[in-house]
Amino acid sequence: MPILIAKEVSDMLKIKLSTVYAWSGQGIIPCFKLNGSLRFDRDDILKWVEKSKKEPLSCYNPIAQARGPRKRKVGMK
Repeated sequence: MPILIAKEVSDMLKIKLSTVYAWSGQGIIPCFKLNGSLRFDRDDILKWVEKSKKEPLSCYNPIAQARGPRKRKVGMK
C-alpha cells in the first residue's frame, strides 16, 4: 500500500493541488489523515479513477449520436 501526499496525487492526475484539497474536503476523492496530514493510498486512487470512467457509446459516430436525430423542415420531403 504505497502512500502518497497531495502533491503526488495532483501530479499523478494532472490536476491542480487546490483541486486535490477541495475534492478531499468534499469527500470526492478517497483519502485519510495520518497525524493530521492528508494522505492517499495509491491503490485506492487508481481504483477510484477506474470506477470514474464512463463506458463508450456503441455507435460508430459518437458526434452524430450526441446531436440526435435531425428534424425535417415543414413542407420538405
